[in-house]
Amino acid sequence: MSEEMILSLVTAACVLALAVASKWLSARPIDLVVQFAPIWVYCAYLATRQRAGGGSRRRALGWSLLLVAITAAVVFVYAR
Repeated sequence: MSEEMILSLVTAACVLALAVASKWLSARPIDLVVQFAPIWVYCAYLATRQRAGGGSRRRALGWSLLLVAITAAVVFVYAR
């Protein structure tokens, strides 16, 4: 599986996790811009990928961890 495919799947999972968290865990509604935070991170990946050239699985792991961390941070902030 390519680096781009891995990151797109992780991004989709994070967006779905935020949607579920906003429904069940959040005391207040999550802003639209914040709810799509994983998509903004994926866009940053796409912008840097084009400049840096090809990719590797190691880079995909780093971006995936960043996506999960951003998602967890949004859930943590809005679950309070």
